[in-house]
Amino acid sequence: MQGWGMAWLYKRGDKWWMGWRIGDTQFLKSTGETEHSEAKKQLESVQRLEVAQKASALTEDYYRAATGKSVARVAVTEFFKAWLADSQSVTTNSTMNKYRQVVREFCAHIEAEATGLLMENVTVEQLNSFFNAKRKQLAPGTVKGYRRILSSVFISAQNQGKIKGNPVALSKGRTGAGDESATKKRPFTLIELGSLHVKANDFWRFMLKAGYYTGQSLGDLITLRAEAVDLQAGLITMNRRKTGRQVIIPISKELRQSFVSLWPADGRSEFWPQQAQRYLKTGASSFSQEFYDLLAGAGLVRAREDKQKVSGLGRSAKRAPQKLGFHNLRHTFVTHLKIGGAMDSVAKELAGHGSNAVSAVYTHLPPETLSKAIAQLPDFVK
Repeated sequence: MQGWGMAWLYKRGDKWWMGWRIGDTQFLKSTGETEHSEAKKQLESVQRLEVAQKASALTEDYYRAATGKSVARVAVTEFFKAWLADSQSVTTNSTMNKYRQVVREFCAHIEAEATGLLMENVTVEQLNSFFNAKRKQLAPGTVKGYRRILSSVFISAQNQGKIKGNPVALSKGRTGAGDESATKKRPFTLIELGSLHVKANDFWRFMLKAGYYTGQSLGDLITLRAEAVDLQAGLITMNRRKTGRQVIIPISKELRQSFVSLWPADGRSEFWPQQAQRYLKTGASSFSQEFYDLLAGAGLVRAREDKQKVSGLGRSAKRAPQKLGFHNLRHTFVTHLKIGGAMDSVAKELAGHGSNAVSAVYTHLPPETLSKAIAQLPDFVK
């Protein structure tokens, strides 16, 4: 596979295909060409649009040219109401109450109903103002939950062509060393992973294996398609939703067994199509809640309902930040690679480091080096 900037070419059968990303959304399109030189011309036209877009020379025109559709204008209150309705059927009552709370408080803060504000006109400054206000009332982990929920809403709007990008991703995250230290992630132990595997359903057992043996994020694994998995070569080739960076990961024997058992009939679709569609429609929040419930069931965190009963605190009170979530599997992956003797460069390439500076240094390591590192990871199920 060859790539220029954020767009890339890859071959499917005898035809060259082109892929590119806008925010968290990936687009794939056949060039209709069998010759690489002809396909490259189409790629370069998209690349020119990317350069112009980064220079703010194109906005709506770039989106229309890249996706083949226009941004649909929709009011914040209208879209948030539809998002809540879509989430209702796949979300527990307690989580839906949290969703409604976040939506209600955010819309009130930005005066969405009174002004008729459009989704495309929500600004980073408005989001920063909202999160800063919440930081004065709530624990860092709770504010992070607010960010995650709102990000899911805006990612859903982006996936549906309502907006061009996710403004939450551009808003300020943690501020101050205290927040950073309070929410620092740690790796899971093998015993903890084994306990989670015992409690998990089939979907989350797959996600635990995939997260542990690839180090990739929740959304990338939920939406993973069979066309990105080459069982013959023993490689997963994917572009991270967060950074757009391509990563190539050797397939462990444990994960290979899962892929074989779940292989879709057409050899191209998602391994978990229903969950993938839910993620694309409503975002990560409901999945994060499911994983939290799994953690609670394994005794690794306190159930949120129990937490209120024990502490006697209401929803608005500050709470201690949580240090366990699906992202900890990424920390576990890197940590266990290093425990197995892998160099930093191997761990960073396999994890798909987001920094361009680091990526320039840690690229094109020999496949056998990467495969050896993956093979050293223990089987937490046993």
